[in-house]
Amino acid sequence: MIDISNLKNLKVILFHRSVGPENDDRIIKISSSLIKHGCFFHAYLWDRSNLKRKGLFACGSRWTTFRIPFGSKKIPRPGTLYTIYEIFYETLQAFFTIKKTRPDVIIIQNHRLFLLVQVVLFFHKDSRLIWDLRELPKGFYNTGYIPRIYFSYLANSVGSLIVANESRKNFLVSNFKLSNSLKLATLPNYPLRDWSINTDNSVFNKDNRLLNSDSFVYIQSASSSSRFPYNSVKAALIASTLNIVITGFFEDSVIRKLRCEFGAEFDRRVIFLGYVSSFAISALLGKAYVSLIFYRSDEPNNEYCEPNRLYQALNKGVPVIVGSNLGLRTPIEVFRNGVVLSSDGRSLDSIILAFNELHINYMKYKSNSVLAMGNCIWEDIELSLIKFI
Repeated sequence: MIDISNLKNLKVILFHRSVGPENDDRIIKISSSLIKHGCFFHAYLWDRSNLKRKGLFACGSRWTTFRIPFGSKKIPRPGTLYTIYEIFYETLQAFFTIKKTRPDVIIIQNHRLFLLVQVVLFFHKDSRLIWDLRELPKGFYNTGYIPRIYFSYLANSVGSLIVANESRKNFLVSNFKLSNSLKLATLPNYPLRDWSINTDNSVFNKDNRLLNSDSFVYIQSASSSSRFPYNSVKAALIASTLNIVITGFFEDSVIRKLRCEFGAEFDRRVIFLGYVSSFAISALLGKAYVSLIFYRSDEPNNEYCEPNRLYQALNKGVPVIVGSNLGLRTPIEVFRNGVVLSSDGRSLDSIILAFNELHINYMKYKSNSVLAMGNCIWEDIELSLIKFI
C-alpha cells in the first residue's frame, strides 16, 4: 500500500459508464480528493451522448468521453447481443488507453466493466487495481453458482474493493466467497463540504415560477418506474399546495398520465428542469420544503441504496419523505429528519399519509434536519479511498 503522505504525481485513471462527467457526483468527488493529495487524475467515460469529448472538472483534473461506433443512446440497452458488443468495445478502448497512459492506479467503477477488470488482472499487473462497485453486481448474484464463483474470483484478485455502504458490504460478504484478506471498504455518497455553500442560483432563471416560489416539493432523478415518479407527483399534488420541482430525466408516459388526471393544475404547479448541475441542485434544495426519495425494494440494489440525493438533502437541512428500504430509512432513523413510509413508495396512500405527518410536525423535522447538517461530509471519509490507493 502506498504511503498516503507520498501521493504526489501518482498517476490515477478511472473508467466508468456514466450519466456524463458534468453531473457524475461520485467521480467529481473522487477527482477532488485525489487532486488535493497531489495525484494526477484522468477519468475516461462512456456517457449517454456517445460523443468523443474532453474537458476539465472544477478541481482541474481531466476527463475524456469515448465514442462507440453504432452506439445507442437508449436506456435500457437494445438487446443482449448489443450489450455484449458494447462491453467488448469498451474493454478494447480502455485496454489501449491503459497501454498508452501507463497509470500507477486504475479505478474501475461498477460490475458492467467486469471484462476490463479481467483484462487488467492479466495484462497490467504493474498497476494497482481498485474496483468501485457503485451498484451491487446484478447478473452475478442472481444467475447461478458459476457467475457467483467468477465474481468472487475477480473481487478477491483486485487490490481493493469499494462499496457505497455497510448494507451492500454485508450483502457481498453473505452472497460471495470473499477472502478475509480482501481490502473491502465503504465509501458513502456524501457531498463535498463546499457543495452546500457554492450554489448556482442561475437555475432559478429557468422558470418564472421558481422566482415566485418561497418553497416547493423537490423530486430528483425519478427516472424510472422503480422510483415511483407517478406516485410521487400525484401525492404531492393531492397532499400539498406547493409547486413541485423535478430535476433529471422524467418519463413522457408518466407526464401524459398525470396531465390527463390533473389537467391545468399539473401544468401550473409542476416544473420540469431536466438535468442541472450539482451546484444548481444545492441552490434548489436551499428553498425546498421537502425532498421525496423512493426505490422499489424488490431487488437488493434498491433495498440497500443510499443515493446522493439523500445526503444532499440532509446536508442542506431539508426534511425528506423516504421509502421503507433499509438504505433509505437507516440514516433517517439516526437523524430523525424526515418521515419513513410503511411501504417502499408503491402505496400512494402511504405517501399522502407521510405528507400529512410532515405538515403537522414540520418544525420538528425541520429542526432535526438543520441539526443533521454537516454530519455526512465527503472530506470526513475520503481517507477510506486514499488509504487504498
